[in-house]
Order: sequence, then structure tokens, then C-alpha cells
Amino acid sequence: MIRTRELHASPRPSVAEAVSAVRGDPARSAVAVIALALAVTLVITVNSLVSTVRFQVSDNFDAYAASTVHATTQPDTSGADQSLTPEHVARAASLTGVRRAARYIDASSAGISVATSSVRESALGHRVPVFASDAGFLDTVDARVSGRSLTGVDPALPVAVIGRSLADEIDLRPEEFGSRSLFLDGDAVTIIGVIESSPRMEALTVGVLVPTDAPLRSLAAMPPSSLVVAADDGAASAVADALPMVLDPYHPELLQVTAVGTGSGLRGDVDSLIIRLGLGASALAALVGAIVVAAQAMGGVASRIGEIGLRRSLGARRSQIGVQFIAESGVVGLAGGLLGLVLATITVLAVCAAQGWVPVIDLRLLLSAPLAAVLIGVIAGTVPALRASRIDPAQALRR
Repeated sequence: MIRTRELHASPRPSVAEAVSAVRGDPARSAVAVIALALAVTLVITVNSLVSTVRFQVSDNFDAYAASTVHATTQPDTSGADQSLTPEHVARAASLTGVRRAARYIDASSAGISVATSSVRESALGHRVPVFASDAGFLDTVDARVSGRSLTGVDPALPVAVIGRSLADEIDLRPEEFGSRSLFLDGDAVTIIGVIESSPRMEALTVGVLVPTDAPLRSLAAMPPSSLVVAADDGAASAVADALPMVLDPYHPELLQVTAVGTGSGLRGDVDSLIIRLGLGASALAALVGAIVVAAQAMGGVASRIGEIGLRRSLGARRSQIGVQFIAESGVVGLAGGLLGLVLATITVLAVCAAQGWVPVIDLRLLLSAPLAAVLIGVIAGTVPALRASRIDPAQALRR
């Protein structure tokens, strides 16, 4: 049935007519409202979870950055052996504020070939970082290991634990621990475990770790050993200041000590990735919502051509017709925005409760999301509104 009520130009009648029109076509309006509600839900949920995850990640990175110290010897022109010894480890561990300390060798730049068999062609197509360490090293870096660690293993045995990324690359299964081997510059090492995570040294999750005394030719070419210290929370700076004099009171300048933590660079990468993910999902959700609203509004114009013609014949101006359809899109946007706000809040709280996270929700986002939905609705309804305003009343009444 065609409504004959005259359209007025003032905002109040337009809004009233818009609400009436939206309620008069519930099926079409529901599709547009649900589309915008889902878009708003996705935007708020993704951005809130992004903020929450960033908070959790930053909290973990800050904790490790504030409690990790690395010490490495600098080259000595005299040619003296600059390797750090178990005695140096004991000295470092005796410092106030130090929980654990361990030696390790970082041979990432040594170019050691890592292969899955003794055949040259089986070498992995990229450089794999290789490390050697004492038995207590993995405990010091808070590594989580599946299978066996190097603790309690004869340091002279040719064994290795490898990072989770490398294990996935070579398709290593848990039942193969102790029977599968890798070859480091042709020397076989038996894989006994996998490093699942290592917060203080993330590089371990992509590399190979062997005992310092393992009978491997590649170890002879490795650089001097370094030291990693797990300090009390917030004590890394003080430990770093005291460490050179404790390790080498005669030549403290030969020690390079850093207390920046291993998460600083990774933290920036993770933050950047998470932010891009949130922005991308938000933009996609807004675009999809706008397209659905525009499509539904265009369909509404086509189904109401007779009504538009009658209104024009009763004196409604083109601008009034356009304002009417834009107002209807705005009402749809508001309804979708409010519904999406409720759904998003429930979703975020449910996910955070399930994960044991503290929810981080920007109140500005909650307040602006419904307004943004109205704006999206208005923008999406502009083209259909222009089309409706250009319909010739005489031709419309003939249909």
C-alpha cells in the first residue's frame, strides 16, 4: 500500500518518517541492521582484543626485558683467550639480584651448515642459528622444552634440542626424539627435545642447541662464549653495571654487557603486526557493512518507486526525497551500531574470561562506534537517495 503522508523538510518529520519506513519493511531493514551490527561487532571486538593482547604481550616483554642481562667478551689484541668459564658463571650468580646465570655460544654468524642427512643436498635452504651451552642454560632463559633438555645429559654426547619452528620444518614427531638426527657441518647430532618457547632468547625457537663439549668439528670454529643472566624483576640495569668488574676486574672494558632484554625488537614487530591486523579488519568490516546497507537501500528505492512518485506529485521536493532516504539509512546505522555495541561487549568479555585476560576496552571506541555506524549508513545511503530524488513523478505513477 502506498503511503500518502506528505514529506516535510524539517529534521523531526524526516526522522519520524524514517523510523516508520524502516519498521514498515522489517525484512529488508533487518538485513541491513544485522550487517552493520556484525561490522560494528567485528570492529570493536578486534580492536579491543588487539589492545588486550598487546597489553598481555607488552607485560610479558617488559618483565623479561627488565630482568635479562647478556655479557659478551670483546676481541683482545693480545690474543689471549677471552672465553667465559664456569668460574665466571659462579661469579655472576653470586651477585645480589641474580637468580641464575649460564654460559652459551652464539654461532649464528658462523655459517654452520644444518642438514637432515649426511648428503650435501639435504642441507636446509636457509641459515639456521646454532648455539652451544652448558646444562643449566635452558633453565636460565626460562625455556619450555618438550622431550629431554640438556640438563642431566653427558655434555660430551653429540645430542641437540631444536626450536619448535625448525622441528615443524623437518616434520619432527615426539616419538622420533632420540632416533632422529641433524647434521652440523657433516657431524651427526641426535635430537632429544624441542624448545617450545624461550622468552629471554626467542632465537632458540628457530635454531639448534648442542652441549658445549659435544664432539663436533663445528664447535672449534665457534666464537668465545657469552653469559646470560636472569635477574630479579627490575634489577637488570644494576646487575649490568656491576657485571664487568665482577667478571674481569682487570679488564672490564673487554666485556660488552647489555640489559635490553630479548623482547625489545620482537615486541615492536608484534605490536606493529597486531595494529595492522586490527586496522585491516576494521576497514574490511566497515566496507562490507556499507556495501550491504547501500544494496538494501537501492533495493528499497526500486520497491518504492510508486510511493516516491506519489509524494512528488503531492508537492515533495527532490531534496526532501533525498533527505528522507538518507535519514532512513541513518536510522538503520544507529540500530546496527547499538546492536553491534552490545554484541561486541559480550564477545570481548567472554573471550577475555575464557583466556584469563584482563579486558582492555577503549571507552572512546564504544562511544564512537554507533556514531560511526550512523555515518556509514548515511554515506552508504547517499547514492540510493540521489537516485530516489531523480525519479520522475509522472513515470513513477505509470508503473
